[in-house]
Amino acid sequence: MIGFWRKRSKNFVVYFMFFAITLVFVFWGAGRFGSSVGGAAAIVNDRAITVQEYRNALQRIVEFYSQMMQGNFDEETQKQYRIRETAINQLINRELVAENAQAMGLLVTDDEVRSAVVELPILQKDGRFSRENYDSMLKYYRMTPGQFEADLRKNALIEKSRRLFETSIRPSDLEVEKENLLKATKLNVEYLRLDTMTLSSKVSVAEKDVQDFLSQPTNKQKVKEYFDLHKNEFNKDPQIKARHILIKAAKGDKKAEDAAKLKISEIQAEVKSHDFATLAKKYSDDPGSKEKGGDLGWFGRGRMVPEFEKAAFDLAEGQVSAPVQSPFGFHIIKLERRQAAQSTTFEKAQFDIGRKMVASKKAADILGHIEMKMVQDPQGAAKELLAANKDLKWEETGTFSLFDDQIPKIGDNGDLMAEIADLKNENSYLPHIFKSGEMGYLIKTKPPKKDSKEDAKNKSDSTKDLSRSVYIAWSSKLRETAKIKINQQLFGDSNQSAGDDNYPGY
Repeated sequence: MIGFWRKRSKNFVVYFMFFAITLVFVFWGAGRFGSSVGGAAAIVNDRAITVQEYRNALQRIVEFYSQMMQGNFDEETQKQYRIRETAINQLINRELVAENAQAMGLLVTDDEVRSAVVELPILQKDGRFSRENYDSMLKYYRMTPGQFEADLRKNALIEKSRRLFETSIRPSDLEVEKENLLKATKLNVEYLRLDTMTLSSKVSVAEKDVQDFLSQPTNKQKVKEYFDLHKNEFNKDPQIKARHILIKAAKGDKKAEDAAKLKISEIQAEVKSHDFATLAKKYSDDPGSKEKGGDLGWFGRGRMVPEFEKAAFDLAEGQVSAPVQSPFGFHIIKLERRQAAQSTTFEKAQFDIGRKMVASKKAADILGHIEMKMVQDPQGAAKELLAANKDLKWEETGTFSLFDDQIPKIGDNGDLMAEIADLKNENSYLPHIFKSGEMGYLIKTKPPKKDSKEDAKNKSDSTKDLSRSVYIAWSSKLRETAKIKINQQLFGDSNQSAGDDNYPGY
């Protein structure tokens, strides 16, 4: 029975890992990410999750990944990691867990909610609860006390349900021994990452191939359908490209604000005679852009918090702003370029869409050929792939155990973990390309290692791991009977889908 629950939980681990990390921040700690947008992001058993809630959760995940990847988390990488899908699933799972915790008879008293409010660090001033901070926060995030306290009550309810699982589940000594053995066996694999989008972009496509493709009515109809579904690719609002330097300071913390204000003023003086990107690498507290010289890339209205957005869009090209305060601290912004609104007709876009479809088909054919060759000669298939694609190279995951939730650099996938475990010998190849979303992986093993230190893991750790697995599996099971509708317009041009029933966006 325990094995069943563990297997069931694998595909949902990543959602609930982020769910746990972002729980406290979803409603009031992530900033107003696109606060002007209303409507429903999803409907869960007749309860609407707003677009605002979704965007707050999305922003928090972007910040989390940016820190993990030391700022190397651009929009293409975000699509690969399917973070939009992760964000909406966090919120759906949160809603289902809270609803079912109530059904189990769990309650959160008014006194518990009151205690949670007065103990929140953001609402403290001089070591005590500050009504002024509380009122300012509610005003800034446009929430009533009832809304805010209802969210805290829901968070506390979810935490109670998690603790219930932890206290009620105890693994046997045999299970602990088996678990420690899995943890002690350290694996490492090499892989070739096959990004189908990247492969498609490198495939050579002749103009005649595209014209022949478009001459067929069925293909022309496919192109038209693509254009209609992805109009945001061809009709773009005005955008700007900017850099910034952030000095963090919690809003309302006067001591931190004064220190940040002084530091940002000193940096502003340096900007007059030094390269902005170099100063951003040296001083900025934003992990998502620091190593890129503060580069935020292209963005339109609704992507940044209002204070930052207004200051950035008011600048002329090449101009540097005065210090700007946001919920994250103080910024200096440099506007690099502006891009006017763009609109492309179907007649102009059809050739590029057709070329993309032809390239995608050719890339799929190449991968299909490699897939067939993998069965008989995986080493030869790998060599052929490397010879045809000079940008591909073998990479290592680094060590991990069979008990881990994730394979480093590849991600969470219980099926792949099981297949790797079956490859007993060094330099064994997985006899097929393993596919995960838009990514494919050609995998080769390296020698396993035994870590004797893992044998010292105690039963308390095992209990927590087991209760978490069962809890995640229970939570994921709730989706099977729930009525869930998701606004697919949330995913824009990312070609993602969050699953479950869908309904048109607004």
